[in-house]
Parts: sequence; C-alpha cells; structure tokens
Amino acid sequence: YCMKFEITITENNEQKNSVSKKELTTLKELLSRTYAMAFEDIFETRSKFEQIFKEAQEHNLGYQLRIQTLITDILIDVLRTVSSTIGTLPKYGVLKKSIQKERIERIEKFIKTNFMNPIDLSDLASVLFISPRQINRVMEKDLKMTFHEYLVNQRFVYAKSLLTETDLTVEEISYKSGFSSPIHLYQVFKRFGITNPTKLRQKN
Repeated sequence: YCMKFEITITENNEQKNSVSKKELTTLKELLSRTYAMAFEDIFETRSKFEQIFKEAQEHNLGYQLRIQTLITDILIDVLRTVSSTIGTLPKYGVLKKSIQKERIERIEKFIKTNFMNPIDLSDLASVLFISPRQINRVMEKDLKMTFHEYLVNQRFVYAKSLLTETDLTVEEISYKSGFSSPIHLYQVFKRFGITNPTKLRQKN
C-alpha cells in the first residue's frame, strides 16, 4: 500500500523539556531518514489499511476520527519498523519473495474457501486491493494458471469427489461445486478427459 500525507509538528511552552517533546523530535528525525523499501509487516499494518478502506466506504458514525486514528497507528508502525533497521542494509529481495508468497497464500485461501459460490476475479481483487490483471500475472508466475483456470480446477476436483463419495445427483453436485448448471459441469469434465461423469460414479 502507498499512503501520501503531510505532517506538521507544532511546539508550545508546555512541551519544552518534556518526554513528548523529545519523542516528537525523534519521530521527526526518523521521518527525514526514511526511504522507499519493503518491510516485513510485523505489526499487521495491512489490516489497518483495510480497515481504513472499509471505514471510507461505509461512512459509519465517527468514521473520519476512526480513519485519523488508524493513520496515526500506521505511522507509528512504520516509524518503529524504520527505527529497527537504522544502520542496516534492507534485504529487499528476501522481503519481496516473502510478500509474494503471502499474496499467493491469500489468493489460494480465498478461492478454496469461496469456489462453491458464484465468485469472479473482481471479487478477489476487491479483497486483496490489487488489480485483476496483477492477480493473474502473479498466479501465472507462481501457480502456472490464471484465476479462472484455478477456480475451475478447484470446482472440478470437488465435484469429482462428490461423484465418487456421495449419492447426490449430478445436478445437485454441479450447484454444490459452484458450477452454473449441470451442462457447465459436463463441459468442464469433458475438458479434463471425462466425457460421462456418471460412468465415473459407476466405476467407483
């Protein structure tokens, strides 16, 4: 995520020689020394961004104050992370791989949890806050298949298990597996080399 904001640190007589004054000075110095890089999300800062997006969309009572508080929390998280790396070289390559791995895990978890429902790529994009195009690019690189291909594969595997392990009708199985109709199920099974799903059940 990327956040753009301006910070003004004001001074008054009550803050002179106080702990808060020293802390503000330290924060100001750290801000001036930050640089663009990827950090490991040890404070679960991403979830705070997601809360901000949710508050901005729903406009519930007090949402502006809530957003300001969340932004302050994010800023403190960033500063604490930066302060822990002062004097060290950022291991960007390692962190990038870690972020990529976590993203793939979230993609797979979303599909495996929701494949029985009528989901599409835009649903996943809204959850991850990245573009549909980027999702497919990430999946093709790490999983060797697009969102649609992965989704269909999950539905096929699940439908196949229902065929061999239950007495549900093909129509019931098609809807339980997320297919739009029994015809769609037959089309997918044919694509996987199974021309007649009912024979698969008889064989087992």
